[in-house]
Amino acid sequence: MSRLYTSKRSVKTGLPPGSLVYIGPEQSFAAYVEVFEYSGETSTKTVYTNPLAFTPEPATDKNQWIVVYGVHDVDTVKHISAHFSLHHLLVEDILNTQQRPNAELYDDLFFSSFKMVSWDNEASVVSEEHVSVILKGNTVLLFQERPGDVFDDIRSRIESGKGLLRSKRSDYLFYRILDACVDQYFTICEQLHERIELLEAEIIQAPNAGVMPRLINKRKQLLLLRSTALPLRDHVALATRSERDVITKETLPYLRDLSTHVREVIELIDLERDSVGALIELFMSASNQQLSQIMRVLTVISTIFIPLTFIVGVYGMNFDRMPELHYAWGYPAIWGVMIAVTLGLLVYFKRKRWL
Repeated sequence: MSRLYTSKRSVKTGLPPGSLVYIGPEQSFAAYVEVFEYSGETSTKTVYTNPLAFTPEPATDKNQWIVVYGVHDVDTVKHISAHFSLHHLLVEDILNTQQRPNAELYDDLFFSSFKMVSWDNEASVVSEEHVSVILKGNTVLLFQERPGDVFDDIRSRIESGKGLLRSKRSDYLFYRILDACVDQYFTICEQLHERIELLEAEIIQAPNAGVMPRLINKRKQLLLLRSTALPLRDHVALATRSERDVITKETLPYLRDLSTHVREVIELIDLERDSVGALIELFMSASNQQLSQIMRVLTVISTIFIPLTFIVGVYGMNFDRMPELHYAWGYPAIWGVMIAVTLGLLVYFKRKRWL
C-alpha cells in the first residue's frame, strides 16, 4: 500500500504547483454524483451516473448538497470545481487523498479536508477515508473517495423533513456533516474499549504470547484515531472564529458545541491509549512473574539434584577399595539415602515458603 502511494506521489515530480493529479489508492468503480436540493417545504434527490452531464446551477431559494463519489476521476472533479470557480490549489487538495487534513477560510467559502473513520467489524480495525467539504453560499460540496459513509441519517432527515436541516441554511448542513464524523469517533472508541477490556481480562486470567500483538494493534489504531481527530479540532475552531458571512451567527453555537465534542473525543482516545499502555505494562509484569515462577521451580529441581549428583558421583568412581560397594544392602541403602535427602529438601523448601 505504501509503495503504491509513493509511486503515485512521484507522478507529480517536476510538475508546477496546482497540477491536478489524483493521488491515492486505485479505484475500480465509475464516479457518480448525488445531488440534494431542499428547502423548508420540499426536497429532491438526483443521481447522475454520468457526472460530466451534470451542470450545477446556483439555487436561489433552495439549498444544495452535492456529493461526488470517486475523486479518482479527475475530469469529474475538474468539471464540478470549474462551475463553482474553485481555486486550482484547492482542487489539488481534493485530489490528494494522502496529504494531511487542512482547512481554509476564503472570502466566499470554507474548505475542510479530513479523514472520515469507520469501524470494520470483520477485521476489527479502523479504516479511514479522505473527504473534502466545501461550503459556498447555499451549496455544500462533498468529495469522497468511494461510496459508503456516515451520512445516512442526514440524507433521511433531508428527505423526510425531520429535524432542523430543511429549515436551516447550508452552513447548518456543513455543521451536521462534521458532527456525524465526530460522532463516529465515539462509536469506534466504544468498540475499541470493549476489546481492550477483553484483553485486560485475558491478561489477568492467563497471559499468553498472543496478547501482545493485539495490544500493539489497538495502540496503533488509537494513534490513527488521534492523528485524524486532532485536525478536526483546528477546523472547527477556525469555523467558530470566522468573522465572515460564510458561517452565520445562528450556526456558531452548534459549532462551539461541536468543538467541545471534538475535545471530548481526543481526551477519550488519550484515555484509551493510556489504558493500552497500562495493559502492556501489566502483561510484561505478568509475564515476568510467570517466568519467575518457572525459574523458581527449575531452581528447586536443580537444588534437589545437587546432593543426589554428588552421591552418585562418589559411588560411580572406579576404586577397588570402597567397602560400601560390597555390602549386600549397599544399593537399596543408597536409594534410601537419596530419597531421604530429596524429601528432606522438599520439607525444608516448604517451610521456607519457597514452594
